[in-house]
Amino acid sequence: MLDDLELRMNRGAETAAPKALNIFTDAISRMSIDDARGILQGPQDAATQYFKRTTSEPLGKAFRPIIDKSLGDAGAVKALNGVKQQAGGFASMLGGFNMTDFTLDGALAGLFHYLAQEEAAIRTNPAARTTDLLKKVFG
Repeated sequence: MLDDLELRMNRGAETAAPKALNIFTDAISRMSIDDARGILQGPQDAATQYFKRTTSEPLGKAFRPIIDKSLGDAGAVKALNGVKQQAGGFASMLGGFNMTDFTLDGALAGLFHYLAQEEAAIRTNPAARTTDLLKKVFG
């Protein structure tokens, strides 16, 4: 039952992911010269940290209703209630657990985790610099 619940939560997060492109594009268009300099001269994850700082709130706002609906449509809430019933007295440990908040937090953490991995690859591996701009900036 827990594996099924996890799968349904992941499907809810995946449904929201396409909204991220516009939010990231907006963050890039608002980037200052100081921001760009900080990314170039900063640590391995400087761009990721910039995006985390500038996009977390709008991503959360955009993702929340999509994840909430997707979790409901996928039956995740029903699955959670089934887990609670099977858990009996242990269900109280879930207390005020909010599945949407939990899934949203996991989706954002995963997004920034993979962004940091890509950033590290671009910074350290010339083969990962697939565009002329990346080659010029990091070459």
